[in-house]
Amino acid sequence: MNLTPIQNLKDLEKALGRLLIPDSRIIKESEILIKNFTKDSTCLPAFFQIIEKKTEISTGVRHMAATLMRQKIKTQWKKLDLKLKDALKNGLLQLIMNEPQ
Repeated sequence: MNLTPIQNLKDLEKALGRLLIPDSRIIKESEILIKNFTKDSTCLPAFFQIIEKKTEISTGVRHMAATLMRQKIKTQWKKLDLKLKDALKNGLLQLIMNEPQ
């Protein structure tokens, strides 16, 4: 098992996509990577960036990012500075209002 930590959005996108593959070994590996990634509050803006890429990223990966963001917002929100909190709030509201599905 060669687990390279998530270091950028491409790595995060790949790890999220691997959660959707019907292979328990691959899912476990991705869960470990994502668990380590979500220990830091930078996971919230990263999940948001994945969610907002409507045309470039599959719906399944975007849904997975949204689900994980919702779970981690409880513990990571208080660690963000006020400016980033406001940007995420406004960005999420815009996404919700413009989401066709």
